[in-house]
Amino acid sequence: MDEVVDRLSLKHVVVAIEYCSSSQQPWNARLLLPKLFGDMESFILFSANPDRVTRRESELQIVMDVIESKGSEWWTLGLQGATTNWTRLNDPLACIDAESQLTTSRQVAVQQGLYTRAVNFETRILTDVRHQTAPEMQELQATMERLASLYNSVLVWTRTSPTFSKSEAKDGMMNASLRRQRTFLEMALEKVQKKKLTFKDISEVSAYGDEAMTHLRDALDGLNGPTLVVAVMADRLVRHAKHLPDLKEVLVQQQSQLVSILWDPLLFRAEDASEAGREWVTGYPLPPFHELTLTVLVPDT
Repeated sequence: MDEVVDRLSLKHVVVAIEYCSSSQQPWNARLLLPKLFGDMESFILFSANPDRVTRRESELQIVMDVIESKGSEWWTLGLQGATTNWTRLNDPLACIDAESQLTTSRQVAVQQGLYTRAVNFETRILTDVRHQTAPEMQELQATMERLASLYNSVLVWTRTSPTFSKSEAKDGMMNASLRRQRTFLEMALEKVQKKKLTFKDISEVSAYGDEAMTHLRDALDGLNGPTLVVAVMADRLVRHAKHLPDLKEVLVQQQSQLVSILWDPLLFRAEDASEAGREWVTGYPLPPFHELTLTVLVPDT
């Protein structure tokens, strides 16, 4: 690395700070790095981690092609957890390692940001509805009305996980997360006959074990015939793949189905998504139990 640094002088150093999500924005839509690469005849790129340049594993070769077409180099930290050892990504084997790491790290990043995006989305849509600026909600309401007409009952499901926070509401009061979920679902089901609706609000219950499934089974047992279960996100019912068979068993036994509503107008109009086949969602991350759901709408990642 010393010999690489020796080729540089201070006047040739450009520090790039990019305020842009490379997970959300493709390479050709970003303004900073593609322009810098285009303006420089030859350069050495240093990054603290490969995902600081792009989180998209499919773009790694695009970036490398640009770098190598200019006779340039890309050196990075962070490959395989290294914090002090630099790796030259022009090496094909190192590039393969980086691509594998990007695949894993992007999925981790997506999952870590899932609930923040969900909360922001619910809040935005509810605010838009209050200001009468959310035509997407009208489409969702029409879709849910059509789906609900196929079932005897609709179970509106909300759940929060266990928490040790002292700020959580107690004495039977609904906490902020449950209120937000329920308000969002009530809005989505506004056109459904009220006599069909049954609300199940569960606080401080984990979906990693059997407890949530026990609540679901008990709730469905008390309803009349085939039921449409509606949740903001499907993992409000189950959080681990090993419990998916349990969820499927409960739904099949009760002749019921699950609708997971988590959507964004950039991907689907609500009325289209209810009819969407797998080919509509190629390239987008789906919840692991899409086969159990009538409607799955996913936020842009």
